[in-house]
Amino acid sequence: MGAAVGELNTSRDPFAPDYSVYALRSHIETTETASMRREIYTEEHDIFRDAFRKFLEKEVVPHQEEWLQAGIVTRDICKKTGEQGFIAPWLPEQYGGVGADFL
Repeated sequence: MGAAVGELNTSRDPFAPDYSVYALRSHIETTETASMRREIYTEEHDIFRDAFRKFLEKEVVPHQEEWLQAGIVTRDICKKTGEQGFIAPWLPEQYGGVGADFL
């Protein structure tokens, strides 16, 4: 039986949901066309999403299989994620966030 909704597919069951970065990127690339873009997002949102996508490709994807097998990610990636402002970006700068305005 496949993974439940919200669970990571580590079984390689072809019918289970696939939440890998590759699958998400593929989904975004095939569903996000100019005619489907949401008008509620600003250029700032697009910049953030692009930066986060690049961060995932550089810092997460190369280690994804290793972390899946180990069942844990390293503290280093958590620290890097925070340093780049990707954890709780809506927090004001005075509290360690980047003060981003997200819906």
